[in-house]
Amino acid sequence: MCLLIFVFREREQAPRFAVPGSFEYEFGLKWKTLYQMLQEQQDLLKKNFEDEVSKMEMDMEAALMEQHTAMLRQGRFYSTYCQSLTLTHSDKCMCMFPCINAPACCLPYGQFCT
Repeated sequence: MCLLIFVFREREQAPRFAVPGSFEYEFGLKWKTLYQMLQEQQDLLKKNFEDEVSKMEMDMEAALMEQHTAMLRQGRFYSTYCQSLTLTHSDKCMCMFPCINAPACCLPYGQFCT
């Protein structure tokens, strides 16, 4: 009961702010600027990280395109693509490219699957 009375007395008083120009006020301002600087640096770090992530994704796409181009030049892209699919050797192959790898596909070399 005594604690409850103490809480109500505390709430009846106006908020206690530091008097401008006092020791507490000056250090309060220093803490405030320090936390603002921390928030600005965190925002900058987050923005830089997001920029690096998007740059990495673009580099990854470019490298993947280069790899596919090199595989097309070597004639290995279609056979690798056909092998990566689930092939059913019953009626039709599941790929939609010319079947270069004849043992892995059910159609002869160069024929398109449907």
